[in-house]
Amino acid sequence: MANEYTFPKRLITAQRTFYIQQEVIARLTALEPRPTLIAASKATVPEKLKEAISAARAKQGDAVDVLYDFSDTFWKDMDNVSRSQAKAALQALVKKELDAETLKRAVEAEVQQARLGDLAT
Repeated sequence: MANEYTFPKRLITAQRTFYIQQEVIARLTALEPRPTLIAASKATVPEKLKEAISAARAKQGDAVDVLYDFSDTFWKDMDNVSRSQAKAALQALVKKELDAETLKRAVEAEVQQARLGDLAT
């Protein structure tokens, strides 16, 4: 299915960013204290961690804005079914390119960039 389309680089980049940020968010939220400890006022989410999660969510949101801009020249002449098929093809293409090792390196780089120190270990 992916061979039926010639995707613009901006869509491939946005889909790749979406997947990377999805993993970054999962990794960062796993560092949060247990909700029961927060509710009992025995722990708080460190400010740097909150900021890193917020930044990752913003990057993912920016990617979604690009992916779902149906006024974009690539999408604008497609009906909903064609658009859905093209989105599935784009996702498959990027998932194939973004193998587990590449994804792991990208996520590590993003987490390191957040400079969380001891929290990220």
